[in-house]
Amino acid sequence: MASAGKRVTVTFDSLMPNTTYTVDFADAIEDNNEANKLQGFAYTFSTGETLDSLRISGMVLDSRNLEPRQGILVGVHSNLNDSAFVRTPLLRVAKTDDKGQFTVRGLKEGTYRVFALDDKDNDYKYGNPEEDLAFYEITVTPTSERIETTDTVYDS
Repeated sequence: MASAGKRVTVTFDSLMPNTTYTVDFADAIEDNNEANKLQGFAYTFSTGETLDSLRISGMVLDSRNLEPRQGILVGVHSNLNDSAFVRTPLLRVAKTDDKGQFTVRGLKEGTYRVFALDDKDNDYKYGNPEEDLAFYEITVTPTSERIETTDTVYDS
């Protein structure tokens, strides 16, 4: 990713077919005049006909002092085996913000295990004994629900 003035260029080495991708800019974009940051901006696109749009959000706290953990990688695995997080990289990831909050975006329907990792070697999996690791004990199945409502404003 490169930026120059009013333009940001994102380049990909290769993209898989029929896959949803999300580029999460977090707070990296700001206006040129007053340096106001655009919070939580993400760009999502698909290389197929389906745009997966489910999300998992939460917060990571340090178990030693219950303070929010900033910059921790949070990711999911659709492989529910106990050892998946040491053998294969996380499927989708997000980083925690300054309040320890995260949103993993672009998920398709399914069941996931959620992991938080202080990924020191940037391989998106646990393998370094110096990396802090946490996990959510139960699996998560994100869902969506369509709700229709009638507007209460009408002409007389």
